Amino acid sequence: MNRPSPARMTPSSSRRIGAVAPVSYDVARSTVGQWHRAGVPILAGTDANQAPSAPASPPYGTSLHHELGLLVDAGLSAVDALRSATVLPARYFGLSDRGVIAAVWCAGVPVADASN
Repeated sequence: MNRPSPARMTPSSSRRIGAVAPVSYDVARSTVGQWHRAGVPILAGTDANQAPSAPASPPYGTSLHHELGLLVDAGLSAVDALRSATVLPARYFGLSDRGVIAAVWCAGVPVADASN
């Protein structure tokens, strides 16, 4: 099932794509929360693109952080939101060398220590 990410459903994005399809952040947030509580694996997705014709164009990089915050808003714990961008996509796409945040593992999501 393909679903727009919650980031595409925020009020600012909804105004831009409202003419293309009916959208509602509240409905998207509620649906993602219900799916999560029902045990459906939630994978983070930003819909980042630079296509001029796209109804919404979230920026690369920072839009993933925004997406993780929206997943927490939908009811995922911070750990579950992080898992939605690491271990779950790695498992879903069969990438056995990814999805773990630990030394010597390939990082799909770089995490920086702000104290350095």
